[in-house]
Amino acid sequence: MSVIHEHAQPEMQEALTQLLSTQHPLSLFVKEMHSRFKFHAISTQPAISLSWHRKNAYPSVYMVNPDGVFMCEIWYGPQGEDKGDKTENVYGIYSPSAICRDRVPRNLSRTIAQHVRESKKLSSLFTALKKCDEDIVTCSKLEEHIMRGARDASNCVGEMKKVHCVIAEAEDELSLLNFALGIDKDLTLQQTGRFKQMHEKLTKAFAKVELDSRKLLQFRKELTVLMPLYKGGFYLTKIEGESDGSKFTFVEPIRYLSNLDEHDDLKVGFLMLKEVMSQSEVDSVTKLRHSDRYYADLDIATSSNGDKDGILTPFCIFFPTHTSA
Repeated sequence: MSVIHEHAQPEMQEALTQLLSTQHPLSLFVKEMHSRFKFHAISTQPAISLSWHRKNAYPSVYMVNPDGVFMCEIWYGPQGEDKGDKTENVYGIYSPSAICRDRVPRNLSRTIAQHVRESKKLSSLFTALKKCDEDIVTCSKLEEHIMRGARDASNCVGEMKKVHCVIAEAEDELSLLNFALGIDKDLTLQQTGRFKQMHEKLTKAFAKVELDSRKLLQFRKELTVLMPLYKGGFYLTKIEGESDGSKFTFVEPIRYLSNLDEHDDLKVGFLMLKEVMSQSEVDSVTKLRHSDRYYADLDIATSSNGDKDGILTPFCIFFPTHTSA
């Protein structure tokens, strides 16, 4: 069985084949990750920069699970912590879901380095990873990102809010109480006209709140989440939301799609969304507007909680089930 994922782009398949045939330590690392965790190589690029002192780029490999979702980045190259002439080549892995170090050398970027393990021996590295074997095969960071985005996006659809009192004057409040209790059965024409206006305003407010609440509950009940990726393809999953929006649960695993050819409904919705977005300021690369917004005419919501080139924090588009079905 090939260690290269079937969804790897043709040019990446060629680059990975060439790389793994010439870089024996890295090839060994990839094969071991495939054997232990069923991960596949999907792309190669210069390794993540852990500190400012790295001048010579060396290759790393992005590893994905069988569904094509990013799990970790691995490499074989100079140690992240600068030790001058004594710096040695090490096996390294970047895994945000599985690794979280409390102490990080000052010369390294904490954002990245806290999720990195390095070791001169591959066996030692896997010994250290044994403590987090279960975490290394999860998509927890991506799942957290999706749930944050779902809360932000659904909040744009409508609000579960109370209607504010429209009686501003204590005199009006007393007159209405006296009338309701039978203490004073007469209201002036001026009072009656004013109270009719208040009644009309309250009636409209209650109707809007009820409509917004129904719309919001229906929207977050079940959502299809589409995530266009910076380097092509999409992530796709489905989630269910609690009525109060406090929690979302995944009902389908996250998986990678190279295109939307087998999902006509999502393809049409995505193209229509891009068309609407093109009428305003959009990202120069993704051609999407990264914002928390509900597009009422399309019944689609988006979240700004994303990074255009972040495979762990992609831009999220939310389709309610009645739209995507």
